[in-house]
Amino acid sequence: MIKKILKQNIKIFLQRLLTLLVFLIGSKGIFNLTAIIYFSLYFALSLISLFIVNKVNPSSLSFREERPKEIPVWDKIILPLFWILNFILLYFFAGIELNTIIKIDIAVVGGFFLVILSSLIATKAMCANPFMQGHSTVQKEKGQKVVASSIYSVIRHPTYLAIIIHCMAFILIFKTFFTGLTALMIIILIIVRTYKEDKYLKENLEGYAKFSEKSRYRLFPFIW
Repeated sequence: MIKKILKQNIKIFLQRLLTLLVFLIGSKGIFNLTAIIYFSLYFALSLISLFIVNKVNPSSLSFREERPKEIPVWDKIILPLFWILNFILLYFFAGIELNTIIKIDIAVVGGFFLVILSSLIATKAMCANPFMQGHSTVQKEKGQKVVASSIYSVIRHPTYLAIIIHCMAFILIFKTFFTGLTALMIIILIIVRTYKEDKYLKENLEGYAKFSEKSRYRLFPFIW
């Protein structure tokens, strides 16, 4: 278990480094104050989040290293596409278009606060859910069950909400055409994946259909 936790910590940190590298490729090594503040927040919050999760619920990191026996066909398409958009193209375009960002205004500051909010939600979810994983699947052999406590008592898919908020932050911080377009594509993809996953879990995870009824009539029913 310790080995799996360590491996997942390294993967998450390398993922963050990849986004920085892609951004620098796009910007040709140029940074401005907006980028410096964003990446400082991004890395600091990632480290704080990992520290908290390792202390509170390290099993969630271990579970992410488990290899599921079955992955829905739709997720084999959506997940790689999300990965490319969210960790490569988004940062590459932000780097390319960096020279059009002249000053920090109220929208950029608002974006920074959304980055913090996104991290708080994602951290809370990882602390509450010991069965969190990258793929949309159910591992009954691992004892996976519905988590309805903590943040999951009010938000059905908090990690997806965190991703959407982070994309909104990106639109406000790096407010350029291709960066914004990519962020919108990610948001749409996440909404589609949330819908597909919700349907899949209702059919395959015992107790999930009843759990989902609690948020049936709220705004954004597949997320909230």
